Amino acid sequence: GLAKLQKFDINQQGGSNHVQFTCRFVDSMMKKLALGPLSIMPPCLTVGPVQPPFPKWQIPFGIPLFDNAPVNVFEQPSDGDGNKFLAVTDANIKMEFDIDSLETKGRLSEPPIEGFLAGSLSQITTSHNKIQNGLTYNYYQEIRFDGTYGAHIVRTNRDMTRTSIGRVLSKKASYIHDISLTDNYAILCEYPLYLDTLKFFEWTNGFVQSCEFDPNGKTKIHVFALNNTEIAADPVASFETDPFVAYHHVNAYEVIEDDSDDKDDNQRKTKIVLDILAYPDGDQLLSEDGFLLMENMLSEERRQSKVRESSVWRWELDLSEGAPKFVEPEKKDIWDPETNMRCTLELGTISPHFMGKPYRYVYGFSGFYRGEAGYMDWCIQKQDVEGGAKNAVWYEEFSYPGEPIFVPNPEGTEEDDGVLLCSVYDGRREENFLLVLDAATMEERARAYTGIGMPSGFHGKFFPRD
Repeated sequence: GLAKLQKFDINQQGGSNHVQFTCRFVDSMMKKLALGPLSIMPPCLTVGPVQPPFPKWQIPFGIPLFDNAPVNVFEQPSDGDGNKFLAVTDANIKMEFDIDSLETKGRLSEPPIEGFLAGSLSQITTSHNKIQNGLTYNYYQEIRFDGTYGAHIVRTNRDMTRTSIGRVLSKKASYIHDISLTDNYAILCEYPLYLDTLKFFEWTNGFVQSCEFDPNGKTKIHVFALNNTEIAADPVASFETDPFVAYHHVNAYEVIEDDSDDKDDNQRKTKIVLDILAYPDGDQLLSEDGFLLMENMLSEERRQSKVRESSVWRWELDLSEGAPKFVEPEKKDIWDPETNMRCTLELGTISPHFMGKPYRYVYGFSGFYRGEAGYMDWCIQKQDVEGGAKNAVWYEEFSYPGEPIFVPNPEGTEEDDGVLLCSVYDGRREENFLLVLDAATMEERARAYTGIGMPSGFHGKFFPRD
């Protein structure tokens, strides 16, 4: 659908807490054409198939018009006129907006990426930009004229210049939706879920129809140095593991193996712990019971066979010379004690104070609260990745939460000292409300109704006031 910004503005007035809800379409060219007097929908990238297909003669006109960014928002550190608030997607598109009014400022103009071949194409990135020390890191795909693909870690500097700090080349393009950062490294995974970019950019096939999963392939995990001065450098280490697929990373951090005085930093920090919300295969996306197709959701029988969400898998990546390069995951599965069924998790979040550091708690969404098939009992879960038990759950019948967002207590000392913010659809009232949960106990602290119903979104961010 067309990108629509939604904002919950939380403030105190006269000693009471107030929430003001605002929503506004991103004023893209796509929106102007689709909702304008002519009601024209030009060819565009879609998740599912297009029926009827876009006329092929329209495709050359649709490509430069595509500016729909419905997946996430983030604050881009920038010198000059200040930080930029951007609506983004997995296409290489950023739409700038005003954080107060949600008014669209326009499409962000960015310079070419240093380290890409001249004339190569960069159409795909991720909607999960990672910010560290005022610099932004993300994955960008390079489509090269020799038929190969470059998977790059790209740094966006505060002056908005962009540089590839690391790259691997491959003959097939993996679908990549997220990366991880530690204090010194970026971690990029190439899954055997391949996106046929030429088929995708015919614009008559949806994203799902342009992907294929190779069950005999291996997932490759690449580690790049953040402080590398070489452009498009090779990874400092690469690993292989059994095939799996993931949308979202949870966290990654470095482990000091030897802190003796006679070892330098490179010798001390020899391991990376990497946690990912993993699927064992591509069924969640590619099978008939996978993605949230409307005909599946309207059928009680099909909902019963819905593919379950991911769970936390952990890898230990030994960067020392001579260490094994094939790594097995530790699966951090949690089980419902009443049904003895595996509990699942998606749209994971942790305390931002613990990103890139050892941590215990991950929070996320599940459509299978009772451990039963059916995809009707939506909940928000808290998982202790060290203890392995399902700590706590928020669940309310006929309520459908989206992604929880962790807001830490500025004066807190514990990892789970904070609140979770989540937009929830109330099926009884047919409207959404902002849910505030205590992140330690998962008990409800407050809710604020919006007066309108909204479709489920993907991602969001908390932007504190100055």
